[in-house]
Amino acid sequence: MIDNEDLCSSLKKFQSMSESIQIEIASIEKQLIDSKIPIDPAIIRNKIILKITKYYNLDKRKFLAKKELRDREYVYARQIYYKIARKIFPKLSYKKIGKLFDKNHATVFHGIKVVNNAEFRTQNLWIDYLNIWDTLKMDKLIISFMEDA
Repeated sequence: MIDNEDLCSSLKKFQSMSESIQIEIASIEKQLIDSKIPIDPAIIRNKIILKITKYYNLDKRKFLAKKELRDREYVYARQIYYKIARKIFPKLSYKKIGKLFDKNHATVFHGIKVVNNAEFRTQNLWIDYLNIWDTLKMDKLIISFMEDA
């Protein structure tokens, strides 16, 4: 049986590793930006997904699962993803945006419409979208990607 002291020790170790990994990721992102090499869109998509799943405290595997998850927070999170993806990748078709979730173009179009209409109806969804978008638009890698697009 694991005691409390062992759990605390393990947690501290993983927190330290996490901090080191975050520092390394930031360093690599800075090098990528400075190199002026085109940024792979998959890296940007992953950053969007990580921000959304962290904001809603969702399991990333469940968020990306092909099996339909109808829980409200997963539905809202996907709809926000569609809107942000369309904003960052304006030339990407609805069909290609939906492909990640095995959704068709109509689902993506409807999801974007729901978020747009939330500004006037469901304030919480609109506020969630704005909060997530605000964190993304301050991300240096995303800024660099959008400037190069």
